[in-house]
Amino acid sequence: MFGFANASAFFSLPNFQNIAYNAAFSGLLAIGLALVISTGGIDLSVGATLSLCSCVTGWMISNGQATGLAIVVGLLVGAGCGVANGTLVGMLALPPVIVTFGSMALFGGIAAGITNQPIPVTFPDSLFTVGSGMVIVVGMLLLGLLGWAVLQ
Repeated sequence: MFGFANASAFFSLPNFQNIAYNAAFSGLLAIGLALVISTGGIDLSVGATLSLCSCVTGWMISNGQATGLAIVVGLLVGAGCGVANGTLVGMLALPPVIVTFGSMALFGGIAAGITNQPIPVTFPDSLFTVGSGMVIVVGMLLLGLLGWAVLQ
């Protein structure tokens, strides 16, 4: 409501860029979850998977690994979590709500175990370059288009 009171600031390019940057992470998760829900499934472990991937990436960077390698490993961890859930649901015909509820606890517990150490003070600027700005927004848009194409 207050945004409309100052319409010149609300309807500005910097404000819309800020909205896009802040919505990018939720948008990326929503695209993947939309694919699962559209097939009649459910995934309760999305937040825990994000947490685990973030913790693995941060842990690697704080232990001296290259930012690019840490990001790739974090993405592979997320893919592995998805493959594990998909295998249990698709191949073993277990109920998705039970599988993802259990994996939510498992992935969240692993993330909590990783973070049971001193919090790193600094991260390299290259990590913030990837996680902010147009890189994440363009990635969200490309994955959105891919998700739309898969559903067509």
